[in-house]
Amino acid sequence: NDCITERLKPGRLDTSFASAPIITPKRKYKDYTVENFALETVPGLFVCGSIYRPATITKKIPAVLAPNGHFNGGRYRADEQYICASLARMGAIAVSYDLFGWGESRLQVREDDHYRPIAMKIQRLNTEKILNYILSLPETDTSLIGITGASGGGSQTMLNTALDKRIKVSVPVVMLSADYPGGCPCETGTGIHKCEGGTNNAEIAAMAAPRSQLVISDGNDWTSNVPQKEYPYLQKIYALYGKTSLVKNVHFKDEGHDYGFSKRKAMYPFMAQYLKLNIKAITNKNGEIDESGATIEDEPLLLVFGENGNKLPARALKNIREVTLALGEPVIDKPLYTSLPLNAVKPGGWLLRQLQVMRDGSTGHLDEVYDKLKNDNGWLGGKGDGWEETPYWLDGATPLAYLLDDTTLQNKVLKYINWTIDHQRPSGYFGPITDIERKNKELKADNCEYGEDWWPKMVMLKVLQQYYSATNDQRVISFMSKYFRYQLDAIGRCQVGKWNDWSKARGVDNIMVINWLYNITKEDFL
Repeated sequence: NDCITERLKPGRLDTSFASAPIITPKRKYKDYTVENFALETVPGLFVCGSIYRPATITKKIPAVLAPNGHFNGGRYRADEQYICASLARMGAIAVSYDLFGWGESRLQVREDDHYRPIAMKIQRLNTEKILNYILSLPETDTSLIGITGASGGGSQTMLNTALDKRIKVSVPVVMLSADYPGGCPCETGTGIHKCEGGTNNAEIAAMAAPRSQLVISDGNDWTSNVPQKEYPYLQKIYALYGKTSLVKNVHFKDEGHDYGFSKRKAMYPFMAQYLKLNIKAITNKNGEIDESGATIEDEPLLLVFGENGNKLPARALKNIREVTLALGEPVIDKPLYTSLPLNAVKPGGWLLRQLQVMRDGSTGHLDEVYDKLKNDNGWLGGKGDGWEETPYWLDGATPLAYLLDDTTLQNKVLKYINWTIDHQRPSGYFGPITDIERKNKELKADNCEYGEDWWPKMVMLKVLQQYYSATNDQRVISFMSKYFRYQLDAIGRCQVGKWNDWSKARGVDNIMVINWLYNITKEDFL
Protein backbone atom coordinates (compact mmCIF):
# COMPACT_ATOMS: atom_id res chain seq x y z
CA ASN A 1 0.00 0.00 0.00
CA ASP A 2 2.74 2.49 0.96
CA CYS A 3 4.69 1.81 -2.23
CA ILE A 4 1.65 2.20 -4.48
CA THR A 5 0.60 5.38 -2.69
CA GLU A 6 4.09 6.83 -3.08
CA ARG A 7 4.21 6.05 -6.79
CA LEU A 8 0.85 7.74 -7.34
CA LYS A 9 1.70 10.85 -5.33
CA PRO A 10 2.33 14.03 -7.34
CA GLY A 11 5.58 15.90 -6.90
CA ARG A 12 3.63 18.69 -5.23
CA LEU A 13 0.04 18.90 -4.04
CA ASP A 14 -1.50 21.93 -2.36
CA THR A 15 -3.56 20.29 0.39
CA SER A 16 -4.87 23.68 1.54
CA PHE A 17 -6.43 24.35 -1.85
CA ALA A 18 -10.22 24.40 -1.94
CA SER A 19 -12.74 25.71 -4.44
CA ALA A 20 -16.49 25.47 -4.75
CA PRO A 21 -17.77 22.89 -7.23
CA ILE A 22 -19.42 24.08 -10.40
CA ILE A 23 -22.91 22.54 -10.58
CA THR A 24 -25.36 22.74 -13.48
CA PRO A 25 -29.15 22.93 -13.08
CA LYS A 26 -30.82 19.68 -12.09
CA ARG A 27 -32.67 17.64 -14.69
CA LYS A 28 -35.67 15.78 -13.29
CA TYR A 29 -36.94 12.42 -14.47
CA LYS A 30 -39.66 10.17 -13.07
CA ASP A 31 -37.75 8.71 -10.13
CA TYR A 32 -34.26 10.23 -10.31
CA THR A 33 -32.42 13.45 -11.10
CA VAL A 34 -29.16 14.33 -12.86
CA GLU A 35 -26.86 17.31 -12.49
CA ASN A 36 -23.41 17.86 -13.93
CA PHE A 37 -20.40 18.99 -11.94
CA ALA A 38 -16.83 20.18 -12.29
CA LEU A 39 -14.33 19.90 -9.44
CA GLU A 40 -10.81 21.33 -9.34
CA THR A 41 -8.34 18.56 -8.57
CA VAL A 42 -5.54 21.11 -8.36
CA PRO A 43 -5.84 24.84 -9.08
CA GLY A 44 -7.00 25.18 -12.67
CA LEU A 45 -7.43 21.47 -13.45
CA PHE A 46 -11.04 20.27 -13.63
CA VAL A 47 -12.63 16.84 -13.60
CA CYS A 48 -16.17 16.79 -14.95
CA GLY A 49 -18.97 14.34 -14.43
CA SER A 50 -22.62 13.82 -13.59
CA ILE A 51 -24.34 13.04 -10.29
CA TYR A 52 -27.48 10.90 -10.32
CA ARG A 53 -29.78 10.92 -7.27
CA PRO A 54 -33.14 9.43 -6.29
CA ALA A 55 -35.94 11.89 -6.99
CA THR A 56 -36.98 11.75 -3.34
CA ILE A 57 -34.46 11.56 -0.50
CA THR A 58 -35.77 11.20 3.04
CA LYS A 59 -32.70 9.80 4.79
CA LYS A 60 -28.97 9.36 4.33
CA ILE A 61 -28.27 7.17 1.31
CA PRO A 62 -25.33 5.18 -0.16
CA ALA A 63 -23.11 6.45 -2.98
CA VAL A 64 -21.46 4.63 -5.89
CA LEU A 65 -18.57 5.92 -7.99
CA ALA A 66 -18.53 4.80 -11.64
CA PRO A 67 -15.09 5.43 -13.19
CA ASN A 68 -14.89 4.96 -16.93
CA GLY A 69 -12.90 2.61 -19.12
CA HIS A 70 -11.62 3.14 -22.64
CA PHE A 71 -14.97 2.63 -24.35
CA ASN A 72 -16.23 4.72 -27.27
CA GLY A 73 -18.37 7.50 -25.91
CA GLY A 74 -16.72 7.57 -22.50
CA ARG A 75 -19.11 8.49 -19.72
CA TYR A 76 -21.68 9.67 -22.25
CA ARG A 77 -22.32 6.18 -23.62
CA ALA A 78 -25.60 4.41 -22.89
CA ASP A 79 -24.05 1.69 -20.69
CA GLU A 80 -22.73 4.27 -18.25
CA GLN A 81 -26.01 6.14 -18.11
CA TYR A 82 -27.96 2.93 -17.50
CA ILE A 83 -25.67 2.07 -14.59
CA CYS A 84 -25.92 5.44 -12.88
CA ALA A 85 -29.62 6.02 -13.52
CA SER A 86 -30.52 2.53 -12.33
CA LEU A 87 -28.45 2.84 -9.15
CA ALA A 88 -30.13 6.18 -8.45
CA ARG A 89 -33.55 4.60 -8.97
CA MET A 90 -32.48 1.92 -6.46
CA GLY A 91 -31.74 4.63 -3.90
CA ALA A 92 -28.06 5.58 -4.32
CA ILE A 93 -26.11 8.62 -5.35
CA ALA A 94 -24.24 7.52 -8.50
CA VAL A 95 -21.36 9.46 -10.03
CA SER A 96 -19.83 9.11 -13.48
CA TYR A 97 -16.80 11.15 -14.48
CA ASP A 98 -14.34 11.63 -17.32
CA LEU A 99 -11.03 9.92 -17.76
CA PHE A 100 -8.15 12.40 -17.92
CA GLY A 101 -7.82 13.49 -21.54
CA TRP A 102 -11.34 12.31 -22.37
CA GLY A 103 -14.62 14.19 -22.48
CA GLU A 104 -14.43 17.76 -21.22
CA SER A 105 -10.89 17.18 -20.02
CA ARG A 106 -9.95 17.71 -23.69
CA LEU A 107 -10.72 21.38 -23.23
CA GLN A 108 -7.50 21.53 -21.20
CA VAL A 109 -5.25 18.84 -22.64
CA ARG A 110 -5.03 16.87 -25.86
CA GLU A 111 -6.47 13.41 -26.36
CA ASP A 112 -2.99 11.88 -26.59
CA ASP A 113 -2.06 13.37 -23.20
CA HIS A 114 -4.20 10.63 -21.69
CA TYR A 115 -1.46 8.18 -22.67
CA ARG A 116 1.11 9.66 -20.29
CA PRO A 117 2.11 8.25 -16.90
CA ILE A 118 0.86 11.43 -15.23
CA ALA A 119 -2.69 10.42 -16.24
CA MET A 120 -2.56 7.64 -13.65
CA LYS A 121 -1.74 10.12 -10.87
CA ILE A 122 -4.41 12.56 -12.00
CA GLN A 123 -7.12 9.90 -12.23
CA ARG A 124 -6.33 8.75 -8.71
CA LEU A 125 -6.54 12.37 -7.51
CA ASN A 126 -9.80 12.88 -9.41
CA THR A 127 -11.45 9.90 -7.74
CA GLU A 128 -10.24 10.97 -4.32
CA LYS A 129 -11.48 14.52 -4.89
CA ILE A 130 -14.89 13.32 -6.08
CA LEU A 131 -15.24 10.91 -3.17
CA ASN A 132 -14.35 13.66 -0.70
CA TYR A 133 -17.02 15.86 -2.24
CA ILE A 134 -19.70 13.16 -2.22
CA LEU A 135 -18.91 12.31 1.40
CA SER A 136 -19.34 15.98 2.32
CA LEU A 137 -22.94 16.04 1.09
CA PRO A 138 -25.50 15.93 3.91
CA GLU A 139 -27.52 13.16 2.24
CA THR A 140 -24.59 10.72 1.90
CA ASP A 141 -24.32 7.70 4.18
CA THR A 142 -20.55 7.69 4.58
CA SER A 143 -20.55 4.07 5.74
CA LEU A 144 -22.03 2.78 2.48
CA ILE A 145 -19.76 3.65 -0.45
CA GLY A 146 -19.39 1.53 -3.57
CA ILE A 147 -17.44 1.66 -6.82
CA THR A 148 -17.76 -0.11 -10.16
CA GLY A 149 -16.20 0.23 -13.59
CA ALA A 150 -15.23 -1.88 -16.58
CA SER A 151 -11.91 -2.32 -18.39
CA GLY A 152 -9.79 0.73 -17.44
CA GLY A 153 -12.64 1.64 -15.11
CA GLY A 154 -12.13 -1.80 -13.58
CA SER A 155 -8.48 -0.93 -13.02
CA GLN A 156 -9.56 2.24 -11.23
CA THR A 157 -12.12 0.26 -9.24
CA MET A 158 -9.50 -2.18 -7.93
CA LEU A 159 -6.85 0.46 -7.30
CA ASN A 160 -9.06 2.96 -5.49
CA THR A 161 -10.64 0.24 -3.36
CA ALA A 162 -7.18 -0.99 -2.39
CA LEU A 163 -6.06 2.49 -1.34
CA ASP A 164 -9.22 3.96 0.17
CA LYS A 165 -10.82 2.12 3.07
CA ARG A 166 -13.88 4.35 2.83
CA ILE A 167 -14.96 2.27 -0.16
CA LYS A 168 -16.90 -0.70 1.22
CA VAL A 169 -18.22 -2.44 -1.92
CA SER A 170 -16.40 -2.91 -5.23
CA VAL A 171 -17.36 -4.47 -8.56
CA PRO A 172 -14.45 -4.54 -11.03
CA VAL A 173 -15.68 -5.65 -14.46
CA VAL A 174 -13.74 -7.39 -17.28
CA MET A 175 -10.34 -6.34 -15.92
CA LEU A 176 -9.02 -8.66 -13.21
CA SER A 177 -6.00 -10.65 -14.36
CA ALA A 178 -2.81 -11.74 -12.64
CA ASP A 179 -1.06 -11.66 -16.02
CA TYR A 180 -2.25 -8.42 -17.59
CA PRO A 181 -1.92 -5.13 -15.68
CA GLY A 182 -3.65 -2.99 -18.30
CA GLY A 183 -2.72 -1.62 -21.69
CA CYS A 184 -2.65 2.11 -20.97
CA PRO A 185 -0.19 4.31 -19.04
CA CYS A 186 -3.21 5.51 -17.04
CA GLU A 187 -3.25 2.00 -15.54
CA THR A 188 0.46 1.14 -15.42
CA GLY A 189 2.48 4.30 -16.08
CA THR A 190 3.73 4.97 -12.56
CA GLY A 191 5.12 1.47 -12.11
CA ILE A 192 2.85 0.38 -9.27
CA HIS A 193 3.10 -3.22 -10.44
CA LYS A 194 6.82 -3.15 -9.64
CA CYS A 195 6.14 -2.52 -5.95
CA GLU A 196 7.51 -4.99 -3.39
CA GLY A 197 9.50 -6.89 -5.99
CA GLY A 198 6.56 -7.13 -8.37
CA THR A 199 2.81 -7.37 -7.92
CA ASN A 200 -0.26 -7.77 -10.11
CA ASN A 201 -3.92 -6.86 -10.26
CA ALA A 202 -4.99 -10.01 -8.43
CA GLU A 203 -2.97 -8.90 -5.41
CA ILE A 204 -4.29 -5.35 -5.74
CA ALA A 205 -7.88 -6.67 -5.90
CA ALA A 206 -7.15 -8.78 -2.81
CA MET A 207 -6.38 -5.58 -0.89
CA ALA A 208 -10.15 -5.03 -0.82
CA ALA A 209 -10.49 -7.90 1.67
CA PRO A 210 -12.53 -8.30 3.78
CA ARG A 211 -14.82 -5.73 2.13
CA SER A 212 -17.52 -6.96 -0.26
CA GLN A 213 -16.26 -7.56 -3.80
CA LEU A 214 -17.86 -8.97 -6.95
CA VAL A 215 -15.52 -9.75 -9.86
CA ILE A 216 -17.25 -9.93 -13.24
CA SER A 217 -15.28 -11.71 -15.98
CA ASP A 218 -15.78 -13.11 -19.46
CA GLY A 219 -14.41 -15.77 -21.77
CA ASN A 220 -12.99 -13.60 -24.53
CA ASP A 221 -10.40 -11.32 -22.96
CA TRP A 222 -7.68 -11.51 -20.30
CA THR A 223 -10.28 -12.29 -17.62
CA SER A 224 -11.08 -15.66 -19.20
CA ASN A 225 -9.27 -17.63 -16.46
CA VAL A 226 -10.69 -15.78 -13.45
CA PRO A 227 -12.86 -18.71 -12.24
CA GLN A 228 -9.85 -21.07 -12.23
CA LYS A 229 -7.06 -18.69 -11.26
CA GLU A 230 -7.71 -15.24 -9.78
CA TYR A 231 -11.00 -15.98 -8.03
CA PRO A 232 -9.65 -18.95 -6.00
CA TYR A 233 -6.75 -16.72 -4.96
CA LEU A 234 -9.16 -14.03 -3.76
CA GLN A 235 -11.13 -16.64 -1.85
CA LYS A 236 -7.98 -17.71 -0.01
CA ILE A 237 -7.20 -14.13 0.97
CA TYR A 238 -10.76 -13.50 2.16
CA ALA A 239 -10.60 -16.79 4.09
CA LEU A 240 -7.79 -15.32 6.19
CA TYR A 241 -10.41 -12.91 7.53
CA GLY A 242 -13.10 -15.57 7.77
CA LYS A 243 -15.05 -13.67 5.11
CA THR A 244 -15.00 -15.95 2.06
CA SER A 245 -18.69 -15.29 1.46
CA LEU A 246 -17.98 -11.61 0.75
CA VAL A 247 -16.08 -12.22 -2.49
CA LYS A 248 -17.96 -13.45 -5.55
CA ASN A 249 -17.32 -14.08 -9.23
CA VAL A 250 -19.83 -14.04 -12.07
CA HIS A 251 -18.30 -15.33 -15.30
CA PHE A 252 -19.77 -14.97 -18.80
CA LYS A 253 -17.76 -17.47 -20.82
CA ASP A 254 -19.49 -16.65 -24.11
CA GLU A 255 -19.30 -12.88 -23.78
CA GLY A 256 -16.62 -10.27 -24.39
CA HIS A 257 -15.08 -7.06 -23.15
CA ASP A 258 -17.92 -4.72 -22.20
CA TYR A 259 -20.25 -3.62 -19.42
CA GLY A 260 -23.33 -4.92 -21.21
CA PHE A 261 -26.77 -5.68 -19.85
CA SER A 262 -25.99 -9.18 -18.57
CA LYS A 263 -23.03 -7.88 -16.58
CA ARG A 264 -25.07 -5.01 -15.20
CA LYS A 265 -27.75 -7.52 -14.16
CA ALA A 266 -25.09 -9.27 -12.08
CA MET A 267 -23.89 -6.03 -10.51
CA TYR A 268 -27.24 -4.55 -9.41
CA PRO A 269 -28.24 -7.29 -6.91
CA PHE A 270 -24.76 -7.29 -5.39
CA MET A 271 -24.85 -3.54 -4.85
CA ALA A 272 -28.39 -3.84 -3.52
CA GLN A 273 -27.37 -6.49 -1.00
CA TYR A 274 -24.31 -4.77 0.41
CA LEU A 275 -25.34 -1.11 0.06
CA LYS A 276 -28.91 -1.72 1.26
CA LEU A 277 -30.53 -0.60 -1.99
CA ASN A 278 -33.98 -1.38 -3.35
CA ILE A 279 -33.58 -3.85 -6.23
CA LYS A 280 -37.36 -3.89 -6.70
CA ALA A 281 -37.13 -0.34 -8.06
CA ILE A 282 -35.60 -1.72 -11.27
CA THR A 283 -37.46 -5.06 -11.35
CA ASN A 284 -40.50 -5.62 -13.57
CA LYS A 285 -43.61 -7.63 -12.74
CA ASN A 286 -41.90 -10.80 -14.01
CA GLY A 287 -39.12 -10.38 -11.48
CA GLU A 288 -36.57 -9.37 -14.16
CA ILE A 289 -34.12 -6.48 -14.09
CA ASP A 290 -35.61 -3.70 -16.20
CA GLU A 291 -33.59 -0.58 -17.09
CA SER A 292 -36.31 1.04 -19.17
CA GLY A 293 -36.90 3.65 -16.48
CA ALA A 294 -33.54 5.22 -17.37
CA THR A 295 -33.54 8.10 -19.84
CA ILE A 296 -30.49 8.08 -22.12
CA GLU A 297 -29.44 11.69 -22.56
CA ASP A 298 -27.62 13.18 -25.52
CA GLU A 299 -24.03 14.19 -24.85
CA PRO A 300 -24.63 17.98 -24.78
CA LEU A 301 -26.93 17.57 -21.77
CA LEU A 302 -24.10 15.93 -19.83
CA LEU A 303 -21.62 18.77 -20.36
CA VAL A 304 -20.62 21.32 -17.73
CA PHE A 305 -18.82 23.88 -19.88
CA GLY A 306 -21.07 23.90 -22.95
CA GLU A 307 -20.82 22.30 -26.37
CA ASN A 308 -18.02 24.66 -27.41
CA GLY A 309 -16.33 24.77 -24.02
CA ASN A 310 -17.06 28.49 -23.81
CA LYS A 311 -17.97 28.23 -20.11
CA LEU A 312 -14.56 26.91 -19.08
CA PRO A 313 -13.24 29.26 -16.36
CA ALA A 314 -10.48 31.65 -17.40
CA ARG A 315 -8.23 30.23 -14.67
CA ALA A 316 -8.27 26.79 -16.30
CA LEU A 317 -4.91 25.31 -17.26
CA LYS A 318 -4.44 25.24 -21.02
CA ASN A 319 -2.06 22.37 -21.84
CA ILE A 320 -0.23 19.36 -20.45
CA ARG A 321 2.84 21.44 -19.62
CA GLU A 322 0.81 23.69 -17.31
CA VAL A 323 -0.86 20.64 -15.76
CA THR A 324 2.49 18.95 -15.20
CA LEU A 325 3.95 22.03 -13.53
CA ALA A 326 0.85 22.44 -11.34
CA LEU A 327 1.40 18.93 -10.00
CA GLY A 328 5.08 19.55 -9.35
CA GLU A 329 6.09 16.92 -11.86
CA PRO A 330 9.24 17.26 -14.00
CA VAL A 331 8.77 18.86 -17.41
CA ILE A 332 11.10 17.56 -20.08
CA ASP A 333 11.62 20.39 -22.59
CA LYS A 334 14.71 18.90 -24.20
CA PRO A 335 15.60 15.37 -25.28
CA LEU A 336 17.22 13.31 -22.55
CA TYR A 337 19.87 12.13 -24.99
CA THR A 338 21.24 12.90 -28.43
CA SER A 339 20.86 10.20 -31.05
CA LEU A 340 24.05 9.25 -32.85
CA PRO A 341 24.07 8.86 -36.64
CA LEU A 342 23.22 5.35 -37.73
CA ASN A 343 26.78 4.36 -38.63
CA ALA A 344 28.60 6.33 -35.91
CA VAL A 345 29.25 3.16 -33.90
CA LYS A 346 30.76 0.33 -35.93
CA PRO A 347 29.89 -3.27 -35.08
CA GLY A 348 32.63 -5.70 -34.16
CA GLY A 349 33.17 -9.22 -32.94
CA TRP A 350 30.10 -11.42 -32.57
CA LEU A 351 27.72 -8.62 -33.59
CA LEU A 352 29.66 -7.96 -36.79
CA ARG A 353 29.56 -11.63 -37.70
CA GLN A 354 25.79 -11.77 -37.14
CA LEU A 355 25.25 -8.75 -39.39
CA GLN A 356 27.42 -10.32 -42.06
CA VAL A 357 25.32 -13.49 -41.86
CA MET A 358 22.23 -11.34 -42.46
CA ARG A 359 23.87 -9.64 -45.43
CA ASP A 360 24.98 -12.92 -46.95
CA GLY A 361 21.59 -14.49 -46.28
CA SER A 362 18.02 -13.48 -46.98
CA THR A 363 18.25 -9.81 -45.96
CA GLY A 364 21.02 -9.12 -48.46
CA HIS A 365 19.42 -11.08 -51.30
CA LEU A 366 15.66 -10.99 -50.75
CA ASP A 367 15.17 -8.73 -53.76
CA GLU A 368 16.70 -11.44 -55.95
CA VAL A 369 14.46 -14.29 -54.84
CA TYR A 370 11.19 -12.77 -53.60
CA ASP A 371 8.82 -11.92 -56.44
CA LYS A 372 7.13 -9.06 -54.60
CA LEU A 373 10.45 -7.17 -54.37
CA LYS A 374 11.56 -7.62 -57.97
CA ASN A 375 11.61 -5.05 -60.76
CA ASP A 376 7.84 -4.75 -61.32
CA ASN A 377 7.57 -3.70 -57.68
CA GLY A 378 5.19 -0.85 -56.92
CA TRP A 379 7.95 0.97 -55.03
CA LEU A 380 9.90 1.07 -58.31
CA GLY A 381 6.98 2.39 -60.35
CA GLY A 382 5.75 -1.02 -61.49
CA LYS A 383 2.33 -2.58 -61.22
CA GLY A 384 3.45 -5.22 -58.74
CA ASP A 385 3.19 -5.24 -54.97
CA GLY A 386 3.00 -1.80 -53.42
CA TRP A 387 1.98 -2.43 -49.86
CA GLU A 388 4.15 -3.10 -46.78
CA GLU A 389 6.49 -5.91 -47.91
CA THR A 390 9.10 -3.73 -49.61
CA PRO A 391 9.26 -1.08 -46.85
CA TYR A 392 9.58 -3.85 -44.27
CA TRP A 393 12.56 -5.31 -46.11
CA LEU A 394 14.14 -1.87 -46.53
CA ASP A 395 13.64 -1.19 -42.83
CA GLY A 396 16.17 -3.93 -42.13
CA ALA A 397 18.32 -3.82 -45.25
CA THR A 398 18.99 -0.07 -45.17
CA PRO A 399 20.61 0.13 -41.71
CA LEU A 400 22.42 -3.13 -42.44
CA ALA A 401 23.91 -1.69 -45.64
CA TYR A 402 25.28 1.39 -43.90
CA LEU A 403 26.42 -0.33 -40.71
CA LEU A 404 28.55 -2.66 -42.83
CA ASP A 405 29.59 0.03 -45.34
CA ASP A 406 28.54 -2.45 -47.99
CA THR A 407 28.22 -0.59 -51.31
CA THR A 408 26.52 -3.51 -53.05
CA LEU A 409 23.70 -3.59 -50.51
CA GLN A 410 23.60 0.20 -50.40
CA ASN A 411 23.04 0.30 -54.16
CA LYS A 412 20.22 -2.22 -53.79
CA VAL A 413 18.31 -0.18 -51.23
CA LEU A 414 19.09 3.12 -52.97
CA LYS A 415 17.21 1.92 -56.02
CA TYR A 416 13.98 1.96 -54.00
CA ILE A 417 14.84 5.02 -51.91
CA ASN A 418 15.77 7.14 -54.92
CA TRP A 419 12.62 6.14 -56.80
CA THR A 420 10.50 7.05 -53.78
CA ILE A 421 12.11 10.48 -53.35
CA ASP A 422 12.33 11.29 -57.05
CA HIS A 423 8.69 10.40 -57.70
CA GLN A 424 7.04 12.39 -54.92
CA ARG A 425 3.94 14.08 -56.35
CA PRO A 426 3.55 17.87 -56.50
CA SER A 427 0.91 17.56 -53.76
CA GLY A 428 3.40 15.85 -51.43
CA TYR A 429 1.90 12.38 -51.78
CA PHE A 430 4.38 9.55 -52.35
CA GLY A 431 4.48 5.84 -52.96
CA PRO A 432 3.45 3.42 -55.72
CA ILE A 433 1.55 4.80 -58.70
CA THR A 434 -2.19 4.72 -57.99
CA ASP A 435 -4.95 3.71 -60.39
CA ILE A 436 -6.17 7.28 -60.72
CA GLU A 437 -2.67 8.44 -61.64
CA ARG A 438 -2.41 5.78 -64.33
CA LYS A 439 -5.40 7.56 -65.86
CA ASN A 440 -3.35 10.80 -65.91
CA LYS A 441 -5.20 12.40 -63.02
CA GLU A 442 -3.31 14.17 -60.24
CA LEU A 443 -3.60 12.89 -56.68
CA LYS A 444 -4.10 15.70 -54.16
CA ALA A 445 -5.45 16.18 -50.65
CA ASP A 446 -8.96 16.90 -51.92
CA ASN A 447 -9.17 13.52 -53.68
CA CYS A 448 -6.99 11.58 -51.24
CA GLU A 449 -9.50 8.73 -51.17
CA TYR A 450 -8.05 7.59 -54.49
CA GLY A 451 -4.66 7.18 -52.86
CA GLU A 452 -3.32 4.18 -51.01
CA ASP A 453 -3.22 3.20 -47.34
CA TRP A 454 -1.30 5.41 -44.89
CA TRP A 455 0.30 2.38 -43.23
CA PRO A 456 3.03 1.30 -45.73
CA LYS A 457 4.15 4.92 -45.94
CA MET A 458 4.71 4.95 -42.19
CA VAL A 459 7.23 2.14 -42.60
CA MET A 460 8.88 3.85 -45.57
CA LEU A 461 9.19 7.07 -43.57
CA LYS A 462 11.16 5.13 -40.96
CA VAL A 463 13.37 3.76 -43.75
CA LEU A 464 14.05 7.29 -44.98
CA GLN A 465 14.72 8.46 -41.43
CA GLN A 466 17.40 5.78 -41.05
CA TYR A 467 18.82 6.56 -44.49
CA TYR A 468 19.10 10.25 -43.54
CA SER A 469 20.81 9.35 -40.26
CA ALA A 470 23.46 7.44 -42.19
CA THR A 471 23.94 9.85 -45.11
CA ASN A 472 22.62 13.30 -44.15
CA ASP A 473 20.90 13.40 -47.55
CA GLN A 474 18.94 16.67 -47.34
CA ARG A 475 16.44 15.46 -49.90
CA VAL A 476 14.83 13.47 -47.10
CA ILE A 477 14.02 16.57 -45.03
CA SER A 478 12.30 18.48 -47.82
CA PHE A 479 10.56 15.28 -48.94
CA MET A 480 9.11 14.62 -45.48
CA SER A 481 8.11 18.24 -44.90
CA LYS A 482 6.20 18.25 -48.17
CA TYR A 483 4.54 14.93 -47.40
CA PHE A 484 3.40 15.90 -43.92
CA ARG A 485 1.84 19.08 -45.31
CA TYR A 486 -0.12 16.85 -47.67
CA GLN A 487 -1.07 14.57 -44.80
CA LEU A 488 -2.24 17.49 -42.66
CA ASP A 489 -4.46 18.70 -45.50
CA ALA A 490 -5.78 15.21 -46.26
CA ILE A 491 -6.24 13.66 -42.82
CA GLY A 492 -9.68 15.16 -42.23
CA ARG A 493 -10.99 13.66 -45.45
CA CYS A 494 -8.98 10.43 -45.31
CA GLN A 495 -8.70 9.61 -41.63
CA VAL A 496 -6.14 7.23 -40.19
CA GLY A 497 -8.39 4.18 -40.24
CA LYS A 498 -9.94 4.80 -43.65
CA TRP A 499 -8.35 1.83 -45.40
CA ASN A 500 -7.72 -0.60 -42.54
CA ASP A 501 -6.96 -0.83 -38.83
CA TRP A 502 -3.19 -1.13 -39.28
CA SER A 503 -2.82 2.62 -39.64
CA LYS A 504 -4.79 3.16 -36.44
CA ALA A 505 -2.91 0.51 -34.51
CA ARG A 506 0.50 1.79 -35.65
CA GLY A 507 -0.27 5.50 -35.97
CA VAL A 508 2.37 6.28 -33.36
CA ASP A 509 4.98 5.27 -35.97
CA ASN A 510 3.77 8.22 -38.02
CA ILE A 511 3.85 10.54 -35.02
CA MET A 512 7.40 9.52 -34.09
CA VAL A 513 8.68 10.55 -37.51
CA ILE A 514 6.77 13.85 -37.32
CA ASN A 515 8.37 14.52 -33.94
CA TRP A 516 11.80 13.61 -35.32
CA LEU A 517 11.35 15.98 -38.27
CA TYR A 518 10.07 18.78 -36.02
CA ASN A 519 13.23 18.57 -33.92
CA ILE A 520 15.18 19.26 -37.12
CA THR A 521 13.03 21.85 -38.93
CA LYS A 522 10.96 23.42 -36.10
CA GLU A 523 8.12 23.93 -38.59
CA ASP A 524 4.99 25.00 -36.72
CA PHE A 525 2.57 22.99 -38.86
CA LEU A 526 4.18 19.76 -37.64
